[in-house]
Amino acid sequence: MASGVAASGRWDKLNGVIKQLWASRETCEEWRLEVLASLSSRIFREYLSLKKDYESVQDPSLLAWRARNLLELSVWAMFCSKDVVNAHQFYGDRRRDVMGILNAFIKWGKGTGADRAWLEEIEESKGKVFQSGSEHEDSVTLVRNAAAKCGLSEHFALSYKFLSKFTHPTAMCVLDRSGADDIAVQRDVFFSQGCLHFTGAFDALEIALQAFST
Repeated sequence: MASGVAASGRWDKLNGVIKQLWASRETCEEWRLEVLASLSSRIFREYLSLKKDYESVQDPSLLAWRARNLLELSVWAMFCSKDVVNAHQFYGDRRRDVMGILNAFIKWGKGTGADRAWLEEIEESKGKVFQSGSEHEDSVTLVRNAAAKCGLSEHFALSYKFLSKFTHPTAMCVLDRSGADDIAVQRDVFFSQGCLHFTGAFDALEIALQAFST
């Protein structure tokens, strides 16, 4: 299914739709186009990396990580394609993500007695971010909550837990004694999972972008 996306010409067609929309972005919601186009670019890049790693890397954990990235991207693609309000929430999360990083540095700095000038510099950066949005905003959208809004809560929870156990250096992975046959099966499973999530993400974005262009 995943390889058929490119073989059928759907991949090229979607890229053509994005280019056409971007050329006439003055007549549409540019922020929304940026969300859909950026998601498209990221799923293409992640899928191509998944294929390359499957062909050249023996370590299953890297494929599990790629598959988990595509799982999350499929959720965001469906979430943003489902409703313009969702897409706007995700768009605003970019700023909220930056604020989260800056707040973490400030908390660390205060807790470790960091230089006052350094803290002031971080606070100044926060002020610049505030200028592009409201100081009192909702928290960042969690991917599991986005999955729930798309009716994928149970599916996401299982897939995320499964892939994460192989992505992180868990005790199971550190103490792993899998043989060559087991590793081959793991690689196939993770690659298939990644392909499945890529297809779901592409289908959602294809419908959203085609609707956007009409």
